[in-house]
Order: sequence, then structure tokens, then C-alpha cells
Amino acid sequence: MKLNLLNADRKKGKSIDKASAPRSRRGRNVLVFFAFVVLSAVFWFMQSLQDVYTTSFSIPISYSELPPDIGVSGRLPDRLDIMLKDQGIVLLTYKLKGFSPINISPSKAQLHKKKSMRLNKWDLVELLQKQLETSTTVAAISPEDIKATFYTRKKKTVPVVINGQTVPKEGFYAFDPVFSPSEVTIYGSAEALAGIGSVNTEEFSIDGLESDFSGDIAIAPIDDIVIDPTNIRMQVRVEQLTEQTFELPIITKNVPEGFLLRPLPGKVSIQLTLPTSHYKEVSEADLQTAVFYPSSPDSLRSDSSLPVELIMKPDWLKHYKITPSHVQFIIERIQ
Repeated sequence: MKLNLLNADRKKGKSIDKASAPRSRRGRNVLVFFAFVVLSAVFWFMQSLQDVYTTSFSIPISYSELPPDIGVSGRLPDRLDIMLKDQGIVLLTYKLKGFSPINISPSKAQLHKKKSMRLNKWDLVELLQKQLETSTTVAAISPEDIKATFYTRKKKTVPVVINGQTVPKEGFYAFDPVFSPSEVTIYGSAEALAGIGSVNTEEFSIDGLESDFSGDIAIAPIDDIVIDPTNIRMQVRVEQLTEQTFELPIITKNVPEGFLLRPLPGKVSIQLTLPTSHYKEVSEADLQTAVFYPSSPDSLRSDSSLPVELIMKPDWLKHYKITPSHVQFIIERIQ
């Protein structure tokens, strides 16, 4: 018996094609429908942008910095709330692009002669108009005017107190910071200035210095006080350290009349750790070591010792080592 397999497969394929054809047409119809909906929405949106609307905006206000000796009474507004009327496309552009702050700058006459400033609604609209299209109408604005009253502050010059530290890297020496300026001018009411004798820098710590440093340090703000300048320049000279050794005699101090204090030994070795630039600037004449007569009976015991102190040295010398650091002593009565 001969089977007609080829014809069966063809019939089956035809049946599959006939079943899938309606589904394919339905898919195309759905896509066409959605495309029509999207196009309709876009067309409606474009049409609506041609209509006229009124929308609110809030624009920041900036004020030109006043001279430090001029103050302003009260608080000035920092935003301008407005209602703009125009086509939707224009208002949408404003929303997307935003507005730059409106800058208000008092004149010298307003600051020093009139001692006041007033901007009415039309002045504010004029400042705003620079950022608006000619077709845009300002329907409302708040506040409708800005008023300011100026006054002259009292002033006073005070020194700057350093509130920080500079720490060199091991093996280096940091000289005392030099600040410029060392004084600043402060402005405020007479009552506020009366209680201020100095100003502080902001707290700082600069560690690991191995080369010269230069930078700005901020002055710590004070409530109701204007400080000028608000930053000072700090310079720190940094040098590598070297060592130098001297042998010095020990002198005695505070010895009562009729007594003799004799340190044993009578000399000590002092090792200085100093910047290389000062190596040739120090001699034995710049240094002096001493022991002080015992101030309490317990210190007079035979097994006690006296500390050796460096009582004279250059102001910049900070690191040194005395050997021995303590010495025995003999107290003799002078006949």
C-alpha cells in the first residue's frame, strides 16, 4: 500500500497558514490602532500648546554686595512670585529653561545720600522683562514693591587670633606662621563692637609639612558683625632639621646668702635640633643652663638631684636635649 505523505504534509501546512492569517491581521490592526492613538495625542498636544494659559513661576532675587560699612534694616525678599500669560509653547519653554536670578543693585546715591531704596511693580517688571518674550504678559507679581532702608555701621580694627596648628613632617621644622593682614576691620552697632577685642580664625590643622606652605585661612563669623576681609593669607616656612651640640657650664640660681650650691658635674652637653638656616647663628653665648636652689627640705636629701634647665635660648629654638638632665649637688655654708 502506498502512502501519500507529501500530500498530507502540504494539506497540514495549508491548514496552519489559514489559521495564522487571521491572527496576523489582528496584530497589524492593533499596531495601526495604537499608532493612530499616539499620533492623535501628539496632534492634540501640539494644538493645545497654541492655546493661551496663565502659569505661576518663582524667580530668585540676588542683591549686589553692600559695602561693609553699610547695613540694611529688616529682611529683603529673596524670591519674586509671578503669573505669566502666553501661549503654552512659550510657557513650556520657560519651565524647561528656567529663569536667572533678578539682580538688584542699589546706587551710591541710594546708599549714602537717600539712605533708602524702593522698587515698585513696574520697576520689577522692567527687570523681569529682559528674560521674557515680547508676547508674554505679567498678569501678577508678588511682592509688588521692594523697600530698603540703609544705615552706616560703626567700625573697629582688631587683631586676628590664630585658632589652629601647623605640624611639620618628622625631620622638618615649621617656623611660626606669618599672617597678612594681622588685623581686620569689623563693622556693626556700637554696642556690638564694644564687646569684641579680637577675632579668631576658623579652626584648622595642617599636618605633615615638608615644604613651604601658603594658603588662605577663613575668619570665624560673628553674629550681626561684618568682617573685612573675611580671609587672611597664611605663610609657613619649612626647613629640614639638623643637629648641633654644645658643652655648657651650669650656673646656680636662687641661692640664699651665705650658702654655695655646687652642681655635680658642673657641665652638661646640650644637643640642639634646629633648622639648617640657623646652624651658624647659634653659639654658646646664646645658651645658658642652670639649676635652682632646692625649695623644699625634702630636696636637700643626699640622694636627691636637681633638674637642669635651659634658661636662655633663641625664641625660635624649640627642640633640644640636655645630658644629663639631672645632676647631684653639694650645698656649702660660706664662712
